[in-house]
Amino acid sequence: MKTEQALAMIKNGESLKGVVLEDLDTVQVSVRDALSFARSGIVIPEQNVFYDDADIAYDEEIDEVEWSKENLSLSWEEKAKLFSESKQEGAKNNLKPVTLEITTNDLEVDTWLRENRERLSEVIKPIVKSLFEAEKMIKVK
Repeated sequence: MKTEQALAMIKNGESLKGVVLEDLDTVQVSVRDALSFARSGIVIPEQNVFYDDADIAYDEEIDEVEWSKENLSLSWEEKAKLFSESKQEGAKNNLKPVTLEITTNDLEVDTWLRENRERLSEVIKPIVKSLFEAEKMIKVK
């Protein structure tokens, strides 16, 4: 069977069981078509697959990752965790600090706030997150 006929069968949801492609020595197929053939049980040889970089869609999750050249011997679970951590770290790097002005009308407390600014920042973060989540839940109800 010709490659184009087989592709038409795939698009119509028909099975390619028992089908042999007769024109693979003269025809190349796109990466997408090769994947469609693979899902239908026919493996297209690498030399018969062509692709154009312009056909490849931009994917932020993949294209923005900084790939390491070192070979990691990790399980899939470890690799997924490493990827998740690197993604979270990237998100943290894109965050800009938020500055709040707080006055209590009490000189002693205001002085203490200024002196403990860094430490308070770490203490207040989870409190602010909890307030945010609580407000979101209230708005949903």
